[in-house]
Amino acid sequence: MTAVAETGPLLVFAKLQRLHLLAELYAEVPIPQAVFHEAVTVGQERGYADAVLLQTFVSSHPWPVVPLVVVDETLAGAPLGTGEQQAISIAKAQGMLLIDDMDARHVAEQVGVTTRGSLGVLVQAHR
Repeated sequence: MTAVAETGPLLVFAKLQRLHLLAELYAEVPIPQAVFHEAVTVGQERGYADAVLLQTFVSSHPWPVVPLVVVDETLAGAPLGTGEQQAISIAKAQGMLLIDDMDARHVAEQVGVTTRGSLGVLVQAHR
């Protein structure tokens, strides 16, 4: 199963040093370019260790960083960041969305995207 990753869950699992759980649970974890920029590029500029862990993990796993995508027109006017818009758009076409922000999660579900938060992933991994 493919699970598109938004910034929140990526940082949670990097901080917990459990990114491998995502690789074990999902065949592919595409990362939108805006999410990668926010989580890795900006994180490294600010000196965050989890950004370095995430960069290392992504470079050693077949997780594609998806270039800028056309944002789904159903998201026009929704109060979302660029990474959230890209992640929802990609997930709508490719699979489930890993996202923690409740407002963005609600928007995703309204447009038909299945979502799971970090806690849900931990529960799935435990089972």
